[in-house]
Amino acid sequence: MNINSNGAGYYTFPSKGLGVPNEIPGWMQIAAREVKFGLTSTVKKPSTLRGTSNIGTENNVTEEDIFKTNAIVSLPMPSNLLFAQAAGYNTENVGATGAAVADASTASSLSDLVANKGQGLLSGVLTDLSNIVRNPLQLSKGVVANPFSFTMFGAMAHRTFNYSWIFAPRNETESNEIRDICDALSYFQLPGRDTEGFLQFLEIPLQFDITYFWGADEDEYLEQPNKSVLTNITVNYGGTTRAQRHNNGAPIEVGLDLSFVEVEPLIRNKIGHSDTLTGGDKVKANNIKTKNLKGSVSGYMDGVI
Repeated sequence: MNINSNGAGYYTFPSKGLGVPNEIPGWMQIAAREVKFGLTSTVKKPSTLRGTSNIGTENNVTEEDIFKTNAIVSLPMPSNLLFAQAAGYNTENVGATGAAVADASTASSLSDLVANKGQGLLSGVLTDLSNIVRNPLQLSKGVVANPFSFTMFGAMAHRTFNYSWIFAPRNETESNEIRDICDALSYFQLPGRDTEGFLQFLEIPLQFDITYFWGADEDEYLEQPNKSVLTNITVNYGGTTRAQRHNNGAPIEVGLDLSFVEVEPLIRNKIGHSDTLTGGDKVKANNIKTKNLKGSVSGYMDGVI
């Protein structure tokens, strides 16, 4: 592990070869970031107008959220890289009254509503009241009230991102690198005790910025995740090796599974490449400065399955 000038720890596996053509050109970076949420506060601000004094006037001041990078984990791109998003819809019966209200909302004026839309509203109410005698009507007339069923948008589901690796360290250095990465991710997933000393409160866990790279640049062909939280981490010591160990006790094989959920559901201007679709602003997952991880040691790909 390396520590930069801001106190952030760099955890990398393998230590060389990430971002290097013909070695490991595809890689990803997971940045653990501490969030201090901006607050809206009321302050007393004197007037700048000559001859007037409004000392004591209240003004709202909003501070922006502050992000501090505590750790950066760099790993080869996993083979199971997936992107999926889901929208929530519900099928609802609005009834004749609901359909009439929707139609009435298109009225250009009050007179148009009374003259042209009012009859529809009254008819809708009477039709819905007929549901009271729904079964007798069906038996006697062979008709039922139209339920006016529509598919209604509810909300976007928060996107999830799952990653899996199987590491096969070839020496003690690589075993230590893998151990440090697993420990760091586990550590920053946890909440902390409130720094003010109040035992009834906990500091929330860190958020994570995930970035995909090809070579030294962000991979423009992959959908980049937005700010996320780490919901699950699983470390499997052994796996296919049946927990066999090296002479120093380090596992021969280590499996690592991570699950992230984005903090916010997507809207159009927050998805990658939205600027090329609508001309809007593209909101990137993060603005952190990446560490140069270029190296030229061949054979390191053998250490990652």
